[in-house]
Amino acid sequence: MTSEPIDILLANALSSRAPLFDERHESAFRLFNGFTEGNPFDLYYMPFTHSLPGAALWSVGAALIYRAIWRAQGWPASAIVGAAVFSHWILDLVVHRPDLALFDDSYKVGLGLWNYPVIAFALEIALLFGGIALYLRTTRPKDEIGRYGMLVFGIVAVVIQAYVFFGPPPVSDTAMALTALGLYFGFAAIIYWLEGKRSWLIPARQMAAIAD
Repeated sequence: MTSEPIDILLANALSSRAPLFDERHESAFRLFNGFTEGNPFDLYYMPFTHSLPGAALWSVGAALIYRAIWRAQGWPASAIVGAAVFSHWILDLVVHRPDLALFDDSYKVGLGLWNYPVIAFALEIALLFGGIALYLRTTRPKDEIGRYGMLVFGIVAVVIQAYVFFGPPPVSDTAMALTALGLYFGFAAIIYWLEGKRSWLIPARQMAAIAD
C-alpha cells in the first residue's frame, strides 16, 4: 500500500484478466446457461490467465512493473502489488467450479461457491466493504467527495454485482468480456480519482515497512 494511486489501477487491471479469445492456442470461455447457479461462465481453456502458473506470472510481472516505475517505494510495496494480483486466483479458487488448472489445462480445481449465489454475493459484499473500511481508517478526506465518495462507489459496485448475479444472462460471450473489461478499467479510473480526494494518515514508506 503506497501513496501512489496508480497502484490500484495496476493491480485491478492486471488482476482482472478478462478472456477475449476463442482459439485453442489462446484463453477461451463460453456462456452456458445454468453452468453454475450464480453465472453462466464456462472457462473451458484458460491456462494463460486463470491457471496457477499463469496467475503467478501475472503477479510477478505486476510486481516488477511497479518496481521499475516506482523504485523509491521499495520491494515491499512491489510485493504488495504482486500479492494483490495473485489474490484474484485465490478468490477464484473459492467461487469457481473446478476449471482453474494447476498446470497447463490439467488438474483443475475450484470449490464452486458460485453454485450458492446468495452466499457468494454476501462474501463479495463483506470483502468489498471490509476493504473500504480499512482504507477509510488509514486515510482522511480532503473534501466532501473524499468523505463520502468511496462509500457511494461501494454501493454502486454492489448494485452492478447484484445485476450480474441475479439479472438476465449476457447476450454473448464477446459482449460480456468487453463489458467486463470496460467496467474493470472504469472502476480503476474512478478509484484513482477518489483516492486523490483523501490523504494517508501514515507515510507511504512507513506503511510499506509495516507490511514488510
